[in-house]
Amino acid sequence: MAHWKDWYDIEVKSWIFLEAREAKTAIDSHHAQIAHAIKRYVRIGFEIREGSDIKNSIKDLCDNSYKHLRINTTNKNLVQINNGIVDTENNFNVNTEFQLTSGWVLKANQKFRKRGGARISKKVIALLQGFFYAGNADKSDRYSANDMLSELIHMVNNGELDPEIIPKIETIENWISRYSATCKHKMAAIALERQMQNQP
Repeated sequence: MAHWKDWYDIEVKSWIFLEAREAKTAIDSHHAQIAHAIKRYVRIGFEIREGSDIKNSIKDLCDNSYKHLRINTTNKNLVQINNGIVDTENNFNVNTEFQLTSGWVLKANQKFRKRGGARISKKVIALLQGFFYAGNADKSDRYSANDMLSELIHMVNNGELDPEIIPKIETIENWISRYSATCKHKMAAIALERQMQNQP
């Protein structure tokens, strides 16, 4: 911070503390301003052939943050934009290796909300609940996550279940811990209700 004045010709007058979503909104707005300025520049008849053309297209924006913009491209890598027509001669090779792994867009590989992975089907949940209650009824016959998975696989081998709906071992372990906590909470509520009814 001590060198900001020398390096960027910026003088800090005040600080603004932003939440993550507020910072993202500010950055998105910043990018939208630049994109709009470049599109307008091309639409009115100018061409973008080199980095200085990009600087010229955004020079009228009011913000000082654009003042020291460095365009890090060479002429041979720059895609030329000519009134909305993109010159694809200098574009990248489509046969290059893609950065994301194969199958990254499949629904089973997507993350939902804060939890990851696919949802367990209702049929499998009913079976897992049966295994769980059987273990609660007879403590010596309690099912672990591995036992539950092996039972599900056995049912697949017998043709009773579709192999596509069998969850991973980690998913079963997480389900057991969530369901166990829910059952304990319900049992505590029932015990508390009975205690309240027995009091004079």
